[in-house]
Amino acid sequence: MELDLIALLEKSAPLLIFLNLFLGYVVGKITIGSFQIGSTTGVLLVGLLFGHFGFSGMEGLDTIGFILFIFCVGLQTGPRFFSVFLEDGAKYIALAAIVAVAAIAITLVLSHVQGISAPMSAGIMAGSLTSTPALIGAQDAIRNTLMESSDVMQVALSDISVGYALTYILGTVGLLVMINYTPAMLGVDLKKESKKVAVAKGLEKNIKKHTELPIVRVFRLDDERIGQFEGKTLRQLALQERTGCLIDKIRRNGSIFEPDGDTALVEGDSIALVGRPREIYKFPYELGQETFDSELLDYEFGSREVVVINPQIAGMRLQDVGIDALYGCFVSKVSRSQIEMPINDDLQLSRGDVLEISGEKGRLERLTERLGYADEQSHITDVITFTFGIVAGLLIGHLIVKVGNIDITLGNAGGLLLSGITIGHLRSNYPTFGRVPPAATYVLMELGLMLFMANIGLSAGDGIVEALMNIGPIILLSGMIIMIVPVMVGYLFGHYVLKLNIALLLGALTGARTSTAALNILTEEAKSNVPALSYAGTYAFANVFMTLAGTVLVSLPL
Repeated sequence: MELDLIALLEKSAPLLIFLNLFLGYVVGKITIGSFQIGSTTGVLLVGLLFGHFGFSGMEGLDTIGFILFIFCVGLQTGPRFFSVFLEDGAKYIALAAIVAVAAIAITLVLSHVQGISAPMSAGIMAGSLTSTPALIGAQDAIRNTLMESSDVMQVALSDISVGYALTYILGTVGLLVMINYTPAMLGVDLKKESKKVAVAKGLEKNIKKHTELPIVRVFRLDDERIGQFEGKTLRQLALQERTGCLIDKIRRNGSIFEPDGDTALVEGDSIALVGRPREIYKFPYELGQETFDSELLDYEFGSREVVVINPQIAGMRLQDVGIDALYGCFVSKVSRSQIEMPINDDLQLSRGDVLEISGEKGRLERLTERLGYADEQSHITDVITFTFGIVAGLLIGHLIVKVGNIDITLGNAGGLLLSGITIGHLRSNYPTFGRVPPAATYVLMELGLMLFMANIGLSAGDGIVEALMNIGPIILLSGMIIMIVPVMVGYLFGHYVLKLNIALLLGALTGARTSTAALNILTEEAKSNVPALSYAGTYAFANVFMTLAGTVLVSLPL
């Protein structure tokens, strides 16, 4: 039996695409020093290689990929998008906008000076900024404006793909290098600057990183030891705040009840003391004889991810919510826009935050109802709302508003982004609406992006060597300038106008570039999650601004 793999790949486009994805993920695992190539770059590189040797992708697959990706970006952004306006987010919105405007401006200047076409310029800008939304916005604008001439449209789309492919790796590596060495070049100690922010925001003290599960022990209070508690309520004793332990249940005169803050302990009480092993063993009170009581020891422990949607909770400090003191539960992680926040009593919660909480199931249920909803309550995706959102986004993208002789349209990218943001926002307020679990969102967005990148590589591969030989140096030089200038403009604006701390500023700039890899380097250098605070602020709006930047660039005359 003979198997001609080349002939098979030429006949079977699905096989080619998924082989591209498989090999791309393998290449993405390659690490050079501290730099990992990454799956997006790996899929693009393998696609370029296949494309160079004459293989072509599936027609329309990149459109399906970009629809899934950009709509899921909107879903992910929606819960935080509008709430940012109500917080200290105006600075970060301005910073994300400045970076996008600076990118458009420098790209226009370089295109005019070097005579590069608008589609090629848009691809160079998107690649240099490693911004897939910018690429999608540019391609969508091309399709909307050049539908009457398919040959011209195909050339334009090819130019965008080539420009993007040639500069994407440069943009990825360049930003990582800039973030890694900028603090040293400026003579800034990132650890000290992060500590300043932590102290100012109250993040330096009471850092909580709970990894131990609580245990339950039962003690019977005798007459020798009740005196230390007599006449004081549990609220006055403040056991949870002082010791980290909680009296979960009490047996008194044969009956079991759950105490509240006004409960006082009396002689003969059997108490179920809940806490982590290190806290119980260091408990400062003499509690008397430890006893076995199966009913008091029946502590049904659970954990869940809870999404904050209660407007009364948003803006409150973690300590003021009373998760420990009022509910006897424990927070082990706080995520905002998929970025882990530093856990601290003074951390200000935001709408859309995801809290990993553990505790007794009954208490956990009551706490969940107060905060918002449990994210793991259902693993079923609301496919009806998901597909309706895509349909609505595509319809919105085709709407045209006439201003004089000018036609204004959001295009498919803008329509899908707007639809996704709206549904994501509504979902955060009405948990039963538009259910898309985080894992499903991740898979759909990742698959959409990788299908899109594979087709980009296959499309650009055929002409990339010729482009590299003819105008490669010009493209690479332009890409390097576009990579550096918006970040520098953003830094100057953030430092001199917004007066941001350097740790927050660099975090915000990585968010404006939507580069999680750069944020990881930054937090590692700072030994702190402080930069993640500002990353989350700029990230949501950067996706929107970059999509518009790609659209605007190909719409302006060069």
